[in-house]
Amino acid sequence: MVLAALAVGGLAVAKRLRSSHYEGASIATELDLIDTYIQQGDMVQALESLEKIENRALAMYDRIGIYKRYMVLGEQKKAEQSLVRSMKKFPDSKEILAIYGNLLLRQDRVREAVKKTAKLSGSDYGSVYAEAFMRYAASSEWDADSLFASKKLFKKKQKKRSPEGEESPSLFLDRRFIPIYTDAFKGSGITKWVVNAAALLMEDGRYADAAALCPQDADTFRDALFWGLVYYDSGNYAESLAMLLKADSLDASNDIRSAIELRALESDAYYVLGDDASAQAMREKILDSSSPYMDAFIQDKTPDLGRVLPLLFMNTALYARDSGDPAAQYEKLYELINYYPTYEPGLAAYGEYAIESQRRPEEDSLARSLRSAGLRSMGMEARDAVPVVAFSDVIARIDAALAEESNPSLVVLKEIMRAEPERGEEKTLKASRVWKLLEENEIGPSLYPAEVLHYVIVTLIANDDVPSARKLFRSAVLASYGKEGEEADDVLADPQRLNLWECEVAAYLAAYDKRYPVAQELYSHILEKYTARSPMLNTAGQNDAVTGAYVNLANVHAGYNRHADALELLNRASSRATEVRLRAEILYRIAAECHAAGNSKDAVRSLQYALSLNPSHNRAHLLLKRIQDGK
Repeated sequence: MVLAALAVGGLAVAKRLRSSHYEGASIATELDLIDTYIQQGDMVQALESLEKIENRALAMYDRIGIYKRYMVLGEQKKAEQSLVRSMKKFPDSKEILAIYGNLLLRQDRVREAVKKTAKLSGSDYGSVYAEAFMRYAASSEWDADSLFASKKLFKKKQKKRSPEGEESPSLFLDRRFIPIYTDAFKGSGITKWVVNAAALLMEDGRYADAAALCPQDADTFRDALFWGLVYYDSGNYAESLAMLLKADSLDASNDIRSAIELRALESDAYYVLGDDASAQAMREKILDSSSPYMDAFIQDKTPDLGRVLPLLFMNTALYARDSGDPAAQYEKLYELINYYPTYEPGLAAYGEYAIESQRRPEEDSLARSLRSAGLRSMGMEARDAVPVVAFSDVIARIDAALAEESNPSLVVLKEIMRAEPERGEEKTLKASRVWKLLEENEIGPSLYPAEVLHYVIVTLIANDDVPSARKLFRSAVLASYGKEGEEADDVLADPQRLNLWECEVAAYLAAYDKRYPVAQELYSHILEKYTARSPMLNTAGQNDAVTGAYVNLANVHAGYNRHADALELLNRASSRATEVRLRAEILYRIAAECHAAGNSKDAVRSLQYALSLNPSHNRAHLLLKRIQDGK
């Protein structure tokens, strides 16, 4: 009896274990059988079978399978009840929650869907919550704060948008929609959602976060151009160029404006990456008179490209100048100031060209004799191909621009052009004129337009009135940036408050007063913040300020006998210098540092190069002679 009882007990245990082991397979088999009933049209038997096996279904995917069969049978109520029970059994299941959210959305129970699916946000099924939230936002009248306040979202009393207030389009521009849009993209793959998220991040200044959202590829011209812009603004220039070249390979033939913007951005990306020739080739594609882009612009001034085209003309003119082609430089500047007569950087570049053309040395007696005989050498022909611009022409154009709009930069430019023919006048007379200019443009106690203040301070320094320049500068920065109880030194101790030219002046004055550690810190700040190549920096002429910072910081290092550091900085300055005389001066200083370090061979090479650029550099002649004489 005992043995029989044990045998029966063992049999029962074995049967129970076998039943447990085969339970999953049994549910799957019965689901297949229910599918057969459905195919045969035996809906009653199918429904009875589903109800029998539901309580036995322990696996999550078995329960999902039961829900699907209820839906096929049209038993939506039973299907929903099955899902509710499944969510209780599997409270952490995102799959079941996503299915339930979709069910609620299909039944237009949007408010419930938002509440139930909130946990899906940020997951692989976040698109369900995103759809629910956006549908609720579009259909409701709540303002953004009410929508995103989770504790208030499902209360009956919420703050509504007023008729004159926040409408749906502006509502969806709220920054808090960013994760909603990213969720929508993850689930749908529709790029407009990730573009929306990136655009809001860009507007918020979060460029790196926007770039991180870029899909692996872009299938349309507009998408590729957009992500090229995002990458560019986030400082990922190589990635930007790759995406822009992708856009270039896609069809945009009927969108002239976008095609111009694309090639302009490609040009900028090439420039930043150091490929000036490719940058210029891109600009030529647009600015060539036979191109469809210029034809569209010239015919009816459409598309409106008042921000893009002037920069292309300017950078093309600068490229011609740096390439030693003043005729091409003049041609592009002349086109620029006629297309955009009030564009201050263009007028400034035209004025700079006028100054250079007026400073050109007169022809020697041999050339004059040839001309009188009706002959010209090749050099004379090249000289004649480069027009000379009169200062009066530049001033007349500046006056015309000022008549259309007030611009402190143009006021300063006019003063520069007016003073240029009188460069040799007494220093006291120059100083008195800039004080009058300052007085005429005062906008408050010790407050002046930055352009006017900059010009006056630099002019005072150049005319040996450093004390007046220092006093004016200190009072101006204190009035502009100082907080209550602060002194000028407090402001100048924080270079982050100052712009580029203010840092430059502060560093110069510190070096002039022999406060070399302060000067070193300010010049280092300039180099840390402004050394990246930038088309805008180049066009604005601020590249020269950065070059000057390299040179001046090198002077500080040289003063401490740190010749290796000084030489490294001067070499960097030389690589950035575009103006011939400035580069010759830098090469002279490189030679001086090489000579001080005992490297006469490199010193001679640098001096010879400097004199090839500027044969009248007397200090370079003297140093070269000293080295060659062994002194």
